[in-house]
Amino acid sequence: MAIDSFRDDSALHPEHERLRQEAANAQAALRHAEREYVRLAQELGGVYASRSWRIAQMLRAIFRRRPLAHRPPPMPPAMQGARETPPGIALIVPLPGADAVAHCNREAAAATGDRIAIWDGGSTPHAGWLEALAFALDHAESAGMVGALLLAPDGHIAAAGADILPDGSLSPRGVGERPDHPTFASLTPVEALPLGAAMLPADVWRRFGGLDESIASPAQAVADLGLRLRDAGLRVLVQPAARLTAAPAPPADRWAESFGRWRLRRRRSANGNGLAALGLRRAPAPRALFIDNFVPTPDRDAASIDMVWYLRIFVALGYDTTLLPVADLARADRYVEGLRQHGVKVVANGWAASPQDFLAREPTPYDLLVVFRVTNAVGPLQDQLRAHSPNAKLVFNTVDLHFLRLEREAILHRSPEKLDESFRVQQMELAAIARADCSILLSPVEQPLIADLLPRSPTYVIPIARDVPGRAAPFVPRAGILFVGGFRHRPNADAILAFARDVWPLVRRRLAITLGIVGADPPAEVRALHDLAAGVAVLGHVEDLGALLAQCRLTVAPLRFGAGTKGKVVTTLAAGVPCVASPIAVEGMGLTDGLNIRVADTPQEFADVAIGLYEDEPAWTAMSDAGLEFAQQNFSVAGLRRRLTAMLRDLGLPAGE
Repeated sequence: MAIDSFRDDSALHPEHERLRQEAANAQAALRHAEREYVRLAQELGGVYASRSWRIAQMLRAIFRRRPLAHRPPPMPPAMQGARETPPGIALIVPLPGADAVAHCNREAAAATGDRIAIWDGGSTPHAGWLEALAFALDHAESAGMVGALLLAPDGHIAAAGADILPDGSLSPRGVGERPDHPTFASLTPVEALPLGAAMLPADVWRRFGGLDESIASPAQAVADLGLRLRDAGLRVLVQPAARLTAAPAPPADRWAESFGRWRLRRRRSANGNGLAALGLRRAPAPRALFIDNFVPTPDRDAASIDMVWYLRIFVALGYDTTLLPVADLARADRYVEGLRQHGVKVVANGWAASPQDFLAREPTPYDLLVVFRVTNAVGPLQDQLRAHSPNAKLVFNTVDLHFLRLEREAILHRSPEKLDESFRVQQMELAAIARADCSILLSPVEQPLIADLLPRSPTYVIPIARDVPGRAAPFVPRAGILFVGGFRHRPNADAILAFARDVWPLVRRRLAITLGIVGADPPAEVRALHDLAAGVAVLGHVEDLGALLAQCRLTVAPLRFGAGTKGKVVTTLAAGVPCVASPIAVEGMGLTDGLNIRVADTPQEFADVAIGLYEDEPAWTAMSDAGLEFAQQNFSVAGLRRRLTAMLRDLGLPAGE
């Protein structure tokens, strides 16, 4: 049936309009309910802070025969034994009264763990809070102190860190917002932490002398310590995965609170930030918005690994970094949370209905826009990005030149349709490159091609990057050959189908070994290759690719068309596994046949080279060593960071230290 036969929908128009109106009414009702939640939460907070509430709490304490006031309050049932678990963490609870800060210092001095955690003793911790704080300390660059996200009883945010106001008082961030708000759902640098819960390395605590005992208020003493850490170049962070439900604030000692505010004002002035008294703050962090189709899934495809490293590097360079996955805005899973744990703000969980909705709700313009893929770099979205952030630099990351890949596929398969498609995509990619402030190419082979077509458009060759874990096992007892590639990428399916048909039977005549085919989303024709009697195992998606790379003896990359740098080749070299590859698979990478890679073209040549390397231990070991060295020198994460830093400097943007 022709597509046009579905276009006459005039009879459905009234029903469509009715449904649209119902959806609009539902959205309006939801917004009203959220406003009511915020209003009720504020009223409840006022009750908690009232004198009558505190009197009622005192009466309850008397009739329940609670311990004397100078003793620490009991832990909630979930926290029993928390002083021993997890190991290595000394959990300190301030005493009520004027001795609270000195008590914390005494407890820390006697602690034997490598982390000091302070908990206010009244807020209710959620499961896994200490582990989440420790994770952030271990993984966030320059982390000096990490605090928990405080929630109100209704589940909305009570404090996601705090700002220090000109008079020295602490102003909680995010009050009344949902915890999945993109601004507050990721690991975030802040100026100060409300007491709630905070953790820092024990050696940092000792180096900075712990809390200032002249400040009687624990909350302000913690804020003062945070200022000292920040002035020394360490970061104070809020870890949203560590959550506590905040307790009602205890009665304040007016003199202690006033003195604490005075000390915070003096601390700022003494460290070159005296203008804070006028309400002027340090320059905010530069803001970068990354635009791609999906939230990266780094255990499923190579392009996702690249995106994750880009995001993490920009966070490490001090950028307020946001990912806008234009076709994946409803995602809410471990991939989203994994990025947030590294400080990336992810627009997800249905927070925005569309990219346009997100831009409309984000009032502050960005300094840098990094657009991945040509479909996002042309059309209305690019115009909307420019309108939202007119002074931002726009960088187009081609991922690879799609038109070049399509041209090669068309020629291989003699497809007029693909050849016409390649021309249409070329026009789009050239338009995107021409409009961008600069473009990123993955391969040096692509740069002269673009220079000929668009000589005035600046481009940077920035290859992919990978961790370089090294060789996990020697030649023996490894066995088998591995192919790795996500099957949403057409060149991978084409490559393994041709290899299984033309090359693998030649290998099996001489070696009784197994070919493992690894990659997410294999199509039916690839799944049909599974035949253990023929030595073919289609494994599909695997959680731990490193374990397979530690067991196999060789990998193959028999691509027949493609563009850019091939992640499968870099990944295998970084694991110390020699690779036999086609000329297209190693194009532009600078590898040397016979030294750090083996290159083969025809089926017979591919089989002969693979068999020879598979059986030659000295040659295998030498190539493993050379491949590892090449990966470290050319495709390390540190190298990617250096190249991105150079690009930012050329664009006139902050480039970290």
